[in-house]
Amino acid sequence: MATYQRLHARLLLPLLGVTLLGGHAPGCQPVEIASDSGHAHHSHAPEAFRPAKLRAIQVTRLPGAEPQFLLQDPYRYTARTAVLSGPGFYAATLFDGRRTPTDVALEVEASVGTRGSAREVETLARELDDAFLLDSPRFRAEKDRVDRGWEGAKSRPLFVLGREIPTDRAALSKVLDAFYSKAPEALPRPSSKRLVAAVAPHIDPRAGGRVYAPAYRALAREAADADLFVLLGTGHQPFDGPVALTDKDYDTPFGPVETDREALDVVARSVGAQAMRNSAAHRTEHSLEFTSVFLAHALREARRRPIRALPILVGHFGELGSAAPDDDPTVGALVEALRALRRDREARGQRVVFVAGVDLAHRGTRFGEAAVDAEALPALEALDRAFAAKAASGDAAAVLADYLSDREARRYCGFSSLWVLAKVLGPSEGEVLSYGSDLQAGAVVTFFSGTMRQ
Repeated sequence: MATYQRLHARLLLPLLGVTLLGGHAPGCQPVEIASDSGHAHHSHAPEAFRPAKLRAIQVTRLPGAEPQFLLQDPYRYTARTAVLSGPGFYAATLFDGRRTPTDVALEVEASVGTRGSAREVETLARELDDAFLLDSPRFRAEKDRVDRGWEGAKSRPLFVLGREIPTDRAALSKVLDAFYSKAPEALPRPSSKRLVAAVAPHIDPRAGGRVYAPAYRALAREAADADLFVLLGTGHQPFDGPVALTDKDYDTPFGPVETDREALDVVARSVGAQAMRNSAAHRTEHSLEFTSVFLAHALREARRRPIRALPILVGHFGELGSAAPDDDPTVGALVEALRALRRDREARGQRVVFVAGVDLAHRGTRFGEAAVDAEALPALEALDRAFAAKAASGDAAAVLADYLSDREARRYCGFSSLWVLAKVLGPSEGEVLSYGSDLQAGAVVTFFSGTMRQ
């Protein structure tokens, strides 16, 4: 689960204010903006400046009596975040490239009764622009720079690991090996059927490593010889359409997970050009980063040839109502393309194995709900395990019905990937290997690992 840092610092004005966090940039410290009584941050005349609008960013209301809002960039063009007071956030929503700081200050006073100066509004806007949170020429130049770097790269470097989890091969191996020791080794059910898929979490491994381990242990023992791994991950950031493909290899400390260009071409031709235009969604997405790293680590000793994979991010299907996900032409094309790819490879004597990196429920304060406590977890676990069993059995209709039964209240971020997996593979001998939850500050994320055999 993503976490945020609560700040114990004076805000700009009694109510109108912002505190910036330096994100994960080395050496960055939270920045506290001085009010008019302190040193002015900029010397520009307020009326020469018309703040650009806020970008399409993620806004989270923080717990507490006084309203505070956390602003984050879901596209990760910046690691910096901002915490705004209620009136400060309202002021930021008024930025549109036309209003002057005086206009904004007057409108805030008229609407919420908080009095601030044009200079303070300008300071707020310039600090947000410094953090690349406004849709300004400065941000667009930074976006172009980052996008050009991604487009020219052959591989996707690690983005999430290295912040608090080591990326040195030996150090990371020690961390990941410890997860296996914490996961009791249960004997798999006796079966004559072959492993065709594994499901594992994508939550921060420090919270869910012991649940990752059984799935990757099964892959190492039973599927190390696979010719192609189809990786299905949750696309957390918004992108245009339900699918994001990429031709980049995924770098890991255990060697690259190479994208199979032939498989990619087959699927890309079927789902349409937009899926490849969404390639940049892979740049910062943690779901397939963790999947690739765990897969490469699990196979590092059992495999003597490169790992070939097809990485696919599946986005949120939107409000389904009575519609089936494959009523969307792109989703339907993805399902059919993956079925055809599997048939073709198996006809050529090759083995295809699917790996899904997914989490389950997201409930509580971080998701706009009342706080969740430990007493609520057993009931949620029962619902989650029932859903997980349906997914592992390859029953796409049951997965959809379960997901919609409470109007998506459980917020299964892995639903889209799990539905695609079940729809592509169909009836399977499924097993839920492990289950876990991460409860923090009144909010919980749940997850599981499992296998599918045919």
